[in-house]
Amino acid sequence: MNNFTKIGEALKYIDGHLDEKINLESLSEKFYFSPYYFHRLFTAVVGKSVAAYIRDRRIFFACKQLGTTDNTVLEIALNCGFHSAQAFLRTFSDLQGISPSEYRRQGYQPDIISADELVMKVKITLWMNGWIRMKKVILKNS
Repeated sequence: MNNFTKIGEALKYIDGHLDEKINLESLSEKFYFSPYYFHRLFTAVVGKSVAAYIRDRRIFFACKQLGTTDNTVLEIALNCGFHSAQAFLRTFSDLQGISPSEYRRQGYQPDIISADELVMKVKITLWMNGWIRMKKVILKNS
């Protein structure tokens, strides 16, 4: 399994365990990397840090629950791995610009890309960027 594949597996793992405590150390250990190398590799592939990615995914899945369930805001916060309603409210408001209750009241429906789709997008982006860089080198050396 190459490093890119391991990052793809990490993305899928994160999505499946958002209600649990996930951090850089536990992920790097699970995928057999040092925390330093895993963080650099993850950030290079995904475009954001492990902590930022986990936070964003938790909020996206909270948005989905707000739009599709009658669960309370506290239940959704706990389902998405937040340990208090206050931490959830603060993070949600910072990222979405409105409170979870207002988000639900306005009837928003999030468009969440799956981990598999995200991996495919990253592969395409990496391939395209590699192709573009390779074309520049070929043209430059011609």
